Amino acid sequence: MQFHEQEVTLKLNSRPLHLVYLVRNREDLINAVTLYTHVWGGAANAIFPMPENEAEVDTLKCALESINPDYVLAPAPTEGIPSGVIQVLEQLPVNHHSVSTRDIEQYINERRISDYNLFRLQTGTLATGVNHARLSHIASILQRLYPTPLTDSIIRLIEPGSLFDFELALQTGIPSQTYQNFLREHFGATILPSPQNPTQLIKYSLLMAGTPRYKNPASLTLLEVKQLPLEVSPFQNVDEKLFHLFLSDGEDISLASAFWNSRCFSLWHNKLFLPKEAFLSNLEHHVALILEVMPSIEILFVTTPLDEDGARALGHELKNALAAVGRDIPVQVTYGNFRFNFLKGATSWGQPETMTRTVTSDGSIRFSPPVPLRHENTDFFFGYDAEVTFASGRKFFMPATKSGAILLSYQLERIKYAEVHQDPNEIKYLRGNSPVRAGFKGITGTALAGKECRAYIPTDEAVIERRIKDADLIVKFDEHTCYARGCIRCCGGFEETTRLIDKHGADIISALVYQGGEWNTILRFLGQQRRWTNQEKRELLPQKLQLLLTSKLVYREYSQDGYNLKCPTCNLEDWYSRGEIGESIECQGCGDRFQPPLREIPGIYKPNTLLTQFVENGGLAVLMTANILYQITFNQKAFKEFGGKLFHFDERDNFAEIDLFWLIKEVFILAECKSINKIDDKEKLDEKINGIKEQLERYIKAATELDAQVVILGVVTDIPNLHQSLLSAVADIVETAKEKCIGVHLILNWKLYLWGTEEVAELWRITLNHLKVIETHTEPNQSVIVGQMPQQIRGLSGELFNHEVLQRWEQK
Repeated sequence: MQFHEQEVTLKLNSRPLHLVYLVRNREDLINAVTLYTHVWGGAANAIFPMPENEAEVDTLKCALESINPDYVLAPAPTEGIPSGVIQVLEQLPVNHHSVSTRDIEQYINERRISDYNLFRLQTGTLATGVNHARLSHIASILQRLYPTPLTDSIIRLIEPGSLFDFELALQTGIPSQTYQNFLREHFGATILPSPQNPTQLIKYSLLMAGTPRYKNPASLTLLEVKQLPLEVSPFQNVDEKLFHLFLSDGEDISLASAFWNSRCFSLWHNKLFLPKEAFLSNLEHHVALILEVMPSIEILFVTTPLDEDGARALGHELKNALAAVGRDIPVQVTYGNFRFNFLKGATSWGQPETMTRTVTSDGSIRFSPPVPLRHENTDFFFGYDAEVTFASGRKFFMPATKSGAILLSYQLERIKYAEVHQDPNEIKYLRGNSPVRAGFKGITGTALAGKECRAYIPTDEAVIERRIKDADLIVKFDEHTCYARGCIRCCGGFEETTRLIDKHGADIISALVYQGGEWNTILRFLGQQRRWTNQEKRELLPQKLQLLLTSKLVYREYSQDGYNLKCPTCNLEDWYSRGEIGESIECQGCGDRFQPPLREIPGIYKPNTLLTQFVENGGLAVLMTANILYQITFNQKAFKEFGGKLFHFDERDNFAEIDLFWLIKEVFILAECKSINKIDDKEKLDEKINGIKEQLERYIKAATELDAQVVILGVVTDIPNLHQSLLSAVADIVETAKEKCIGVHLILNWKLYLWGTEEVAELWRITLNHLKVIETHTEPNQSVIVGQMPQQIRGLSGELFNHEVLQRWEQK
């Protein structure tokens, strides 16, 4: 099935690049912070520890899927990267690069692309002669924004050279010496001496964190960047009366990564990262320092790598220290696994731009995202997010997979050519460079100023076929799915077919195939066999029958040579011969075309051969199932395709039959459809039900291999006592399927039964979440709470920081 809409509307937001840096130790983490300090938008990017086991690889994959980064960076050499991580990076639609310390040193010293290019990154633009772009340097952007030097600014730097350089680096970033000199000379940045003891470290950290009006090298990377959090994490709360304290334990990098990631889309100035041993060495004094500058704290959150007993003991220590200075503040200590915590959010620049584009003959749309601040006339590349809406109002969405990114990035003919000719270099290039991929609300990718971008809108057939190929499977069409394709083609598309089949349209098709005949014969069948009301006969029969005649799936044989017909426009009654009567007639008076009345013209209505074969091969069950799924997902872009027999690449015999593939958002649905009629023998009926049970097990196997989340059995039957047997057949396999995170449901004679038990009265209330198994994950972070939490956390009065104290500390 093809999607015919040729006009799309884009709502474009430009943004900094989305990066993820995987680190193995503190040296790698310092490299990551150094890089992010010099990249526009760098402070909003994630740092994750390298996974240490299979479970952590799965957690990393979930984190990367949530962030959907443009690039994943890993330390060089790549030999030390676990094979599971490499596999994840190959599966996901992300470009990944190894980066060495030397690479970063050369980058932060602003080597030009002619001398050195850190990544040699593909941009996805249509530029000729420009194959790669340069990672933007924040110093270049600042210099373009402020070409005239400033004598005094709000930028604060801290001299390196103390025992606490690591802690301060996470708080303020790590500027190169060249960048420090630039900030001092061009912006009049103030340099503070390095702290020499824990008390000075706490004061400096609070000074840098507690003055939002001041900027440091890390916060400068978010210049003109809008940040919108999309979800809440244990480390984020918009209420400034909550103070977050991260206590580091030795060489641990998990906590340092969590601290960095917790500030990406949250308040910077209510979080501190301190060495635990130094902080606890003089606990009451250090707590008093914090309360002196933040007297309105209402809750203290602490995160540190401990077990439950250690966390409880630390909580009581902190409560005692707070009591000693006259404060009764609840303390929550979070412990456990926080290695991959990240607050998912969005970054953007400026206001979104809306534009309408036509899909070109090669299946692509072309557009130019708005150019971010001071990226004009540069070879700095940046990112964009685009909501894509079709002319019908439906939103474009497809799963963020590697295959999907390739389909969005390249013309289908090029992809097929590479596969047919097995060109290893071309295949490697296509898989390694995906400048466009699926986004959270449409598409996302990278761009260059002044260069047009291109994205391909893949067909339903291409998306489903790619999904099946990725599972090393093949589908060969069978008769009733081929006939279903033909009927949809005659009707003019899937939506037109849905209008025909909906609201008892299938009853009329059944009447024509199994009964046929004149108008009154059809009316008797609908009343006696399908229990139609007189109102339904008056309103629906002419409407549906006219659609069938227009599609040429049904034709009329006239019993007379001609008829007197009256024009509804000018009321001219005239004689029209049988040869002149078609689906519309031109009035010989006014010239308008009108439809001949269906009922008044005697004749026999007959289905054509395609429609007859379609119904006799179980086609109504296919269209019924498709129609129900369409009603559930009608307002969203679904990729849908008819199926057939399912084979493994290396086997001759099929192991399952899937009539319908339906992909919407991240949910892949498989449907098998059956028409069961004219079985009077009980033994044969029992045999049929047992066969369906065996087939359901094969459908579950197919769903597992295709990574599908939902299996649907669609049945049309006129056997009254089959209802309960089918419900039981589905219900018997539901629990087994749930263990594999697969939802199984039954559609029987136009009614949906969730999990084979619950009849759905109102389809419009059903969402994808009702169809799939909702996985429940155990929260990786545990916490103990010492003291009673206040009933109302938000909306507390007063400011968090005492700025007079901060000013006094700075003057000293």
